Amino acid sequence: MALTWSKYTRDILADAGMLRSKAATTPLPTGVKFTLEAGNALTNAEAYRRLIGRLLYLGFTRPDISHTT
Repeated sequence: MALTWSKYTRDILADAGMLRSKAATTPLPTGVKFTLEAGNALTNAEAYRRLIGRLLYLGFTRPDISHTT
């Protein structure tokens, strides 16, 4: 039995409206500045908590994507 998380990951991206997003290299270069004005804020607290929970679950079950090597 083989488990894949590709559908689960696509579902997370779809729920967050990020299916058309491009991949980014990690880790980010030093000196990157983040601002509150960049991107769209999630105004629905329940949707935000659900997204964070799903991302945490994905990270806990896939240690290979949780840590850079």
